Amino acid sequence: TVSEATLRASQTAGSRLVVRIGEREWTISAQTRHMSIGRDPSCDIVTSATQASRNHGVIVYRNGGYFYTDTSLNGSFVAFGRSGESRIRRSQILLSGQGEIRFGHTAEDEGEPLSFRVEPVAQ
Repeated sequence: TVSEATLRASQTAGSRLVVRIGEREWTISAQTRHMSIGRDPSCDIVTSATQASRNHGVIVYRNGGYFYTDTSLNGSFVAFGRSGESRIRRSQILLSGQGEIRFGHTAEDEGEPLSFRVEPVAQ
């Protein structure tokens, strides 16, 4: 529900999101605000996952939280820690803790995941 999302978003204030694909790493913070993900070279984060769309999704910092929005036809699979995967398609999810996002495929399929972790920032 909205109230749960708002509550969890408030817990990520004073944090940054670190994302990684292979050896490449990016940091998203309140100053960055927006990073696009996909196969298109114009994306901020380019993936070689064959089932990923050219413009697969976007990570946005909003209301103190990091939200991943899937904009693809194939959807994304998001896992937090060791929990099972949740499929999202043309919707958004609040990223918290650590986990992986897979573009158009599950963890059982081959493909390049994007790992993420929310880290506290000293204020």
